[in-house]
Amino acid sequence: MFLPLVQREVGRVSRRANSLAGLVYQVLPAAYAAGTGDGALPISARSLYYQVRPRLQQRTGRDLAYNYFAYNLLPAYQREQATLPGLYYDPRGELHEPHTGMRLQLGTREVARYLLPAYTFNKLLYVEKKGLWPVLQQARLAERYDMAVVVGEGQPVEAIRELCERANSHAGYRVFVLHDADHHGYSIARTLAEATTRMPDHWVEVTDLGLTVEDATGAGLSREEYTRSKALPSNLDLTPTALDWFTGEPAGDKRWRCQRVELNAFTGPDLVAYIEAKLEDAGATDKIVPPEHVLLDQARGQADTALRVWAENWLAEHFDLDRLAIALADRFVPKVVTDPAAWVTDAHQRNRATWWKHAIADAVDERVDEIEDQLEDDLRQRLQEQQP
Repeated sequence: MFLPLVQREVGRVSRRANSLAGLVYQVLPAAYAAGTGDGALPISARSLYYQVRPRLQQRTGRDLAYNYFAYNLLPAYQREQATLPGLYYDPRGELHEPHTGMRLQLGTREVARYLLPAYTFNKLLYVEKKGLWPVLQQARLAERYDMAVVVGEGQPVEAIRELCERANSHAGYRVFVLHDADHHGYSIARTLAEATTRMPDHWVEVTDLGLTVEDATGAGLSREEYTRSKALPSNLDLTPTALDWFTGEPAGDKRWRCQRVELNAFTGPDLVAYIEAKLEDAGATDKIVPPEHVLLDQARGQADTALRVWAENWLAEHFDLDRLAIALADRFVPKVVTDPAAWVTDAHQRNRATWWKHAIADAVDERVDEIEDQLEDDLRQRLQEQQP
């Protein structure tokens, strides 16, 4: 199904057939077909890269960098030629839910399967540095603000941007971003919010918590020098001071010596205090209180569980439940366990993916259900004998 799509589009790449992109486009169909078994299996961008690279080397001596292939050529190919079903990107970031303790690796497949939990958080904070999570975790920032925290590695990958868009546009969650005071950090805020060539329909309402140049200088944080080797993006909204910092001084051919302040310049307590002050300024200190019917359902469910536990504890206190269970098992295990080898064989014939332990568990459950009346009669009699 994939190959005909490519064949219909061959003419569109002929104009740049000798370029690196054109050569990659030419070998991609065969590489994809080989790597996926003609589309039968999924494939990661990195695995596809290792299928493309040797085929490319047979045609040219030019090198192909993974990042250029994965984040430039593959998105362009899917826009211009055909989609690649089953293509996914490995996780580059984590989501930490408040209250539940759940941690989700954020790759293409993980985000596609993730369902936003009801009444668990109503805010989402993207932090560009994964290493800062232990500080925020210890301060319980997520729980105190009912806010999921996404930690990444610099620019947010497409999976993270898709998650933020779904949370913001479809579920009404507020999205925040925390970044370094350098031109990369300012760019992160725009990338998270606005459309790009790779995601032309993307839009998220993002509240930028900084770190800005003015925030950094106001906090007395130590600045450092860094070398910029690419042109300063033209779409950044920079104050005169920030523009001066990020423009810098010439330091050679296409190199500029600039200034920045990273989030790591904060002490742990100061970083937490900074984020809290920014959230307060943004009016984002609200806690979740669900509607009355949700609260009532939760309370009833909790009461039901508590009463069941009380009943189980009372029974355990007044009856020798272990002795009852052992006696019941001694009598009925021979009736339940008949031919486990046949159970496993039958299960494998129905589905080769079945684990033998699951096959036995399913068969035992079925046979226990069949003798439920006998079990009840036996247990009632034994309880009468133990009646306190």
